[in-house]
Amino acid sequence: MKVLLSVIGAGVLALAGISTLRSPDPAPAAAAFGGCLRNGSGPSVFILRGARESGSEAGGRDYLLVAIAGGVNLDGALNHQVSVDGDASGPGEGPEPPGGANTAEKALRRLSVRSLNDSGQRC
Repeated sequence: MKVLLSVIGAGVLALAGISTLRSPDPAPAAAAFGGCLRNGSGPSVFILRGARESGSEAGGRDYLLVAIAGGVNLDGALNHQVSVDGDASGPGEGPEPPGGANTAEKALRRLSVRSLNDSGQRC
């Protein structure tokens, strides 16, 4: 009986050790993205359409803008080509989407906005 309890106890301890060895969630990738700033489904929902990471030739993606830094004026840059510095994360990862975002918008990759540069060019 003592041997059985020892084996079970060792197994529990081993499993506990495994759960603490998991790698932490990956940190968001800080980068600069260029694209067209558009309205989303609600007044506080903004999407960067056709965004490309600076220096990348890869096809553009749409990003839901989240965690917008204070002092960043998105309303004045609507329908303009912009450059956004921020942290990119996958769909369903990172900061919560803004209130009013619909299901399709919540399924987009997310971009936490640190700063925005408006080119003034309409898109």
